[in-house]
Amino acid sequence: LVAQEAAATALARLDERSALPVLRRALARHPESIPLLRALLMLGDDTLTDHARKLARQAEPVPGALCLLASCGDLRDADALLAAPASEERLLAMGILGAFDHVRVLCDALTAGEPSLGLAAALSLERITGAGLFAPGGADDDDEAAGAAPSDPACWASYLEAHGPRFARGRRYRRGVPFELARCVDELADATTPYVWRVAALDEWRLRGHRPTRLEPDDRAQSQLGSVD
Repeated sequence: LVAQEAAATALARLDERSALPVLRRALARHPESIPLLRALLMLGDDTLTDHARKLARQAEPVPGALCLLASCGDLRDADALLAAPASEERLLAMGILGAFDHVRVLCDALTAGEPSLGLAAALSLERITGAGLFAPGGADDDDEAAGAAPSDPACWASYLEAHGPRFARGRRYRRGVPFELARCVDELADATTPYVWRVAALDEWRLRGHRPTRLEPDDRAQSQLGSVD
């Protein structure tokens, strides 16, 4: 299965749509394979978005399903993230989807007492709002939290009280502005974008744009925008 998943990923990045029938048969044999499902979605089989929803809505979501759904779904999937068990992936998926409705849940996670959950929540809050209250390390940092200021729940509460009215419930946001696919390119072009966001932005570009790109998360998109245009 590992070899099949690696081949599927490579075929998707090459935009090899002739592989769709083979990959569909492989997914039928391994319906919980996130790499196979991601490859098919990248190749344009949007009928499988409902399959991603099914995997994400399980009592114990398949690992990777929540982030995949956030990257290929829409605001109708906000409730699936809210219903999922508490986890780092759930919080990061909220940052990918960017629903302002999730901000309160993310603020609550800051005080969960688990450092990994607090970091994931702070990353997602910053990615949604662009508030400047959490400064993750740049793409060259070995430690994503290197140089990060402590994420104080009180600071977030003050920020939301002052700036929350400019955000609309029922909309997606990316770094403080309404989401559109071009925001993924902006994140890839920004040398300060943390690696975890670069991975998510490139994944979302491939899933929503259905266009191949030679770009990798650790590349500098500023000099390679031709590969994603």
